[in-house]
Amino acid sequence: MAKITSQARALELSGHADHVGLMKLVKSVRSGDPNNVEARAARFYWQRLLGDDFRRDPAGNGLNAHLNYGYAVVRAAMARSVVGAGLAPGLGLHHRSRLNAFQLADDLMEPFRPLVDYMVWRNREYWVGEMTAMAKRELAQVVNGVMATTVGSSTVSRVMFMLTLSLAEVCTGEAKNLAWPLDWSLLAQATLDFDN
Repeated sequence: MAKITSQARALELSGHADHVGLMKLVKSVRSGDPNNVEARAARFYWQRLLGDDFRRDPAGNGLNAHLNYGYAVVRAAMARSVVGAGLAPGLGLHHRSRLNAFQLADDLMEPFRPLVDYMVWRNREYWVGEMTAMAKRELAQVVNGVMATTVGSSTVSRVMFMLTLSLAEVCTGEAKNLAWPLDWSLLAQATLDFDN
């Protein structure tokens, strides 16, 4: 549900009116996603964000390579958060593969992917070719972006840590809900709240 909500926010930020249609899909997600709503949402999302001709290809070049790089940055940050919260990164909730040592990181990073998607969308005219050092630097900064939370403005990496810590607290019975950000978009740096 959080991933689809985040995708809808990325569509909204990109100026696409169909973000409302994507939000309607959120309500149809059930535990374990037996109706494959996430895959339906992904088809809907990619066509609108990057066009009918775009195909998500983990081995692709151009925009796909930039997406992959950004996702690797987000995955590494989430893996650090998972370990920092005392959780085992190899024990996934939905990702299940004995060959994947970071299943939990992969589960928890899903709603953060659209932050990268939006960054790639903003640079879609420039990032169609080979990956440049400048593009890598910009994509690496996604974890330093600022998001709104219930305790004020925090960097994406801090939001990830608060999420993983809340998962640990839910598992031990100390909390009932996960600590999601208030909004799935990055704030301007000027809004960072240094009091928190």
